[in-house]
Amino acid sequence: MRGNAPQPRRAATLAAAPRSDARSDVAPTHRADPLHSSLRGRGIVIYLVRMPEVKDGALGRVIIDDRYAPLIVSSFVGEIDLPLGQWYEETSHKVIRSHAKQGLRMVGIHDATQAARTSAEMRKFWADMSRRAPKDINGVMLANLIVISNPMMRGVLTAVGWLNPEVAQLRIFPSLTAAVDEAVSTITKAGGSVMLPPGGYQVPKLTAKSG
Repeated sequence: MRGNAPQPRRAATLAAAPRSDARSDVAPTHRADPLHSSLRGRGIVIYLVRMPEVKDGALGRVIIDDRYAPLIVSSFVGEIDLPLGQWYEETSHKVIRSHAKQGLRMVGIHDATQAARTSAEMRKFWADMSRRAPKDINGVMLANLIVISNPMMRGVLTAVGWLNPEVAQLRIFPSLTAAVDEAVSTITKAGGSVMLPPGGYQVPKLTAKSG
């Protein structure tokens, strides 16, 4: 009876440990696609993907997109209630601090082109949020820009500005494209860079709800 034939050796996988004499290092990058860091060793490049933060409320949604940091775009869709606003405040600070640790100075864009009505409670919340922003957050933000394309939201911003004059000083843009152009210019003048995808920035199309 014939013995078992020797089995061919399996090809080495990409997960194989590098040789002791191989160099390996981690270097943060900011590219045209949402790839923020690479592991280079033995000629192999492994990319880590950063995904936008998203939260759904009862009547609205907030997206915090930091794929192209130091550009951070926050999009407000529908009606933002208090729990959603509180999530945004906490999460945006967390995102900003994570990039500040890498030495980045950022520009934030607040896109309200898809926002709906805003209650008196939320107008006060936005005014107070701006007033109580921590010093370490303010210290790494080069600018905060607002995108508003309809008269109703301009009225909301005016009302928030009455509660907090600092909000009234924020620059308003009629389109997201115009705000992104200004943000890139501001970052470049400060010595940073932003690599956007072909065709420019687009709000991410996210369908899954997050908890």
